[in-house]
Amino acid sequence: MSQAPAWMEALVDVVSGCMEAHNVMGPLGFRWSEEQQFWEVIVYPTPIGLVGGATDGELVSPGFSLNVKELQSIFDEVEDVNWRAHDFGPQDPDGPYISFEGVYQGHRGGAQLFNIRLCWKVI
Repeated sequence: MSQAPAWMEALVDVVSGCMEAHNVMGPLGFRWSEEQQFWEVIVYPTPIGLVGGATDGELVSPGFSLNVKELQSIFDEVEDVNWRAHDFGPQDPDGPYISFEGVYQGHRGGAQLFNIRLCWKVI
C-alpha cells in the first residue's frame, strides 16, 4: 500500500483525540482504500505486549472509551452510523466496530465521502 496522504494522518490524529485509553495504548494503526472518490479508513489500536508474569509477551488490544458525539462532529454531514457489537468469528478480520459514513472536509479543499470504522480488535 502506498504512503498515507497527510490529510489522512491528520484525520487519524483527530480520531485519536476522541478516544480515552483505559490503560497503556500505543499509536493508532490504520488502513484505507479509495474507489470512485469513496474513501474507507479503518482505524484500530495497535496491540501492546504484556511484560512479566505468566502472560509475559502476550499481545493484547488496549481498552478505550470513545466520545461518539465528538467523533461525529468532525464530519460536515453524517449519512450513516453503524455499530457492530460482536465479530463473526476468528476469521473476521475487523471484529467489532463503530462506523461513520458521511462528508468530511478533506484534502484539496474538496469534500469527500468517507466511511471511518474504528475497530477494537487487533487486526
